[in-house]
Amino acid sequence: MSKEEPYFSVQKEYTVSDLTQDNDGYYYSYSYLYNWIKMEENDDLKYELDSYFFLKLSSFFLEISLPTTHRKFERKMIHSVSLKKKKLILPLLIGGIIGPLSLVAANIGSVSLFTGLSMFLGASLLFYFGFIGNFQLEVKLKNGTQNQFFIDIENTDIQYFIQQLNTEIVMDNSRYSRMNL
Repeated sequence: MSKEEPYFSVQKEYTVSDLTQDNDGYYYSYSYLYNWIKMEENDDLKYELDSYFFLKLSSFFLEISLPTTHRKFERKMIHSVSLKKKKLILPLLIGGIIGPLSLVAANIGSVSLFTGLSMFLGASLLFYFGFIGNFQLEVKLKNGTQNQFFIDIENTDIQYFIQQLNTEIVMDNSRYSRMNL
């Protein structure tokens, strides 16, 4: 070894985006949100669905608290939030298959008339509820992941809240993209 080699050498200059995202599009959160830092979160927007359940956008997170789930998403990773009415496929299929079959079975006598008509009415209700559908809150992340949550209410207040939420997220994302340039 006539020529001394450095113990540590840097082959490439790294940027912040190189350190937080790899080639596959996965996001690594090298977060400054440690519990011991005790950073205060500002509640930017909050919509209360009930006394216990809410949707809240803070300085760092979008928090969704519903009867079936409680989730937190990092604000900088959210692409968009939307409220959509979607049809329920399982009740549509079950009601659409069982209804006509029970009516035919009651007509040809393989089940009693009362049982066949009762099954037909039950299947018709299932088909109706599947066709009417339910509202779902959809959270799209920047890496392409979509998270959907059932919400039982739909009114203009929650639609206005979702619109404000998207406005805040788009403004925040544009601010972060300018900072990373």
